[in-house]
Amino acid sequence: MSRCIMVLSALRSGSSCVAGALHRLGVDMGEGHFQPADKNNLAGYHEDLRWSAVTKRITGGRFYHDSFMPAEIRDEDAAEYSRLARQRRAEHGIWGIKSPRMALVAHWIWPYLEDCRIVVVHRLREQSIASLQRHSALGYPAQYSLTKGAAEEIIDRHLVAVEQRLTEFWGPVLHVSYNALLEEPVEQIVRLADFCFPGIGLPTPYCDTILEVAGWINPELNHHKEIGV
Repeated sequence: MSRCIMVLSALRSGSSCVAGALHRLGVDMGEGHFQPADKNNLAGYHEDLRWSAVTKRITGGRFYHDSFMPAEIRDEDAAEYSRLARQRRAEHGIWGIKSPRMALVAHWIWPYLEDCRIVVVHRLREQSIASLQRHSALGYPAQYSLTKGAAEEIIDRHLVAVEQRLTEFWGPVLHVSYNALLEEPVEQIVRLADFCFPGIGLPTPYCDTILEVAGWINPELNHHKEIGV
């Protein structure tokens, strides 16, 4: 039996930070296949590119402008999700998946998981919008960067997707505030550990692991904390 921790959130809402904390707690998020850190995420994404590649094929090629919730999934994409799930189950007793588009496709992945738990990451909406605009400005020429209205539409589209998935999911769910994680990391890491490892136990001494992971959390990751307060 293996357990999968699925991280769901809107874009630019702290899912990479939470995935990094989970990985350091002992939830293998796909090490060896991570998207590398870049100027938009200096702490790293902790995102398995194998899963993200399938999700991108399903939801559209241009990340910000074409993402949508399709009505069906192709057989070859379903087969790839199944193959990846079997591989991860064979390799790890507890593992995780995270992708900015995961809320759009999670219901097509769940049938291939044995014991799934969801961690939902929340951030103040206006902060996510501001972060998305900044990300767009850094990654695209000025004429293609997002307006505030476009960023609002994208964030809201993904928030709706998260809520839709939660109405369909049958297993345990933990809601985590990204803002709270940065402000009180020890308390939030304890919540994550207790949610992910009941009946399993942390792989290293509990207190040492919690403090080590909390020390990795950088409160300065919240570049837009003055917005939406």
